[in-house]
Amino acid sequence: MAPQLTKSEAYAVLQVLEFDADYRQLTKPLQWHQMMLQWNWDGNLEPIWWIIQQPNCDFGTALLIFWRANAGYYYQYPNREALIADRGNPAIYDLLKQIELNYLNGFYQNQAFGYDPTNEDGDDFTQDYVEQRQQAIPEGMVRPSPGPIIKYQALMQSTIRPLTSQEAKRVAKKLSQAWQILTAFNPQFTPQSASPVIVQAIAECVEQFRQSLSITQKISHRQPILALGWLWAEQLCQAYAWTWACRSSRITRSIGVISPDKDFMHFPPNLISYLVKVRREQNQIYPLFERLATIEATSDFRDAYSSGWLSRTASLE
Repeated sequence: MAPQLTKSEAYAVLQVLEFDADYRQLTKPLQWHQMMLQWNWDGNLEPIWWIIQQPNCDFGTALLIFWRANAGYYYQYPNREALIADRGNPAIYDLLKQIELNYLNGFYQNQAFGYDPTNEDGDDFTQDYVEQRQQAIPEGMVRPSPGPIIKYQALMQSTIRPLTSQEAKRVAKKLSQAWQILTAFNPQFTPQSASPVIVQAIAECVEQFRQSLSITQKISHRQPILALGWLWAEQLCQAYAWTWACRSSRITRSIGVISPDKDFMHFPPNLISYLVKVRREQNQIYPLFERLATIEATSDFRDAYSSGWLSRTASLE
């Protein structure tokens, strides 16, 4: 049977993920593994570097990080310089190469946590970009790690409920800010415009902003462009009958939109925030909107799950 965190251990992980508590307070390898299972790759890589260099880091945790960081994509480049020339993210590349080096040097002696890159919720990560790869991945890293598979563990019980009047006012304020940004970009758009047209305009506005940034330029969480994420979510409501809701627990509240079948949630401005911070990623604003017209609980959305653009409600409660 796979091990589980105690309530106090789970709460400590939650503090790091939700409130930027010091990640070095987590002392158990299982805490590191659960944190990586729930990690938003829009975040700071410093905690991940710390984890992979800990002597008691489990091989399964290192393997999880390696494949969740999209190893197949990065290994299609012959070297770091070629990646940078293609506007890739060298920080992720360096992280992957360090994990590979640690593995080859026998650094990961603990092997208690199972992770299977060939079958994560039906996905075989080891086949990503396999035909384009110009670097080989060590054979031992394309197989499951020993031990029972560690699954996502809810860190705190929460409920999903309708918005309060105060929360609804917050959404209205964000939408107003977003319209100011969008109409400044192109005055022809109004709330009566068709949702696909509005989403395309959001994509173009964000792309113009992304192109104005340098590769290493940091983005504040108060950056006005992020308000467009709320307008993008509103288009899910207008076009596909999603509704605004709040995920609420004893210590956290997160406003988002929930699918008609109540199976999925999107939390703004996660999509926009990710794209302006991870500029190697292709602009997914319009493609993701189109894909969500026929959303199903399948592996088709694994990129959206791993990047924090979409969440299964079963894992939130």
